[in-house]
Amino acid sequence: MYGLVIGQPHLDHILNGWMSYHRRPSSTSKRGRIALVDPADNTIKGFADLRDVVPVTYRDYLDQHNEHSPNADPWAGHRTYYEFRFENIERARPALPIDRRDLETVWVDIPDYILSSMRQKSLFDF
Repeated sequence: MYGLVIGQPHLDHILNGWMSYHRRPSSTSKRGRIALVDPADNTIKGFADLRDVVPVTYRDYLDQHNEHSPNADPWAGHRTYYEFRFENIERARPALPIDRRDLETVWVDIPDYILSSMRQKSLFDF
């Protein structure tokens, strides 16, 4: 399984059900069930189905990343940005630590043994 790294407060907005998407300056071909990873403490905070990735305008991108955000690129109004759309969002309880060696990556490969240990311990709060 892959984990998508999403910073705060966007990750909490997704896990609390306030948003069902995340906007990024690059696309992906990945689809299906993914883990949602918090880069602040390198933990899996939840899971979601990544159903679609659609292009959005720079103005739409800035609606999520305001002009003062370090993620906003004020000189890139000509670029295409992408909205990752999620369904079946679930919070992992408790959050699960992972070893994220490359701190610059957007995607993390989650080993199967972490997921199998989660199922055995019934760590989901449904």
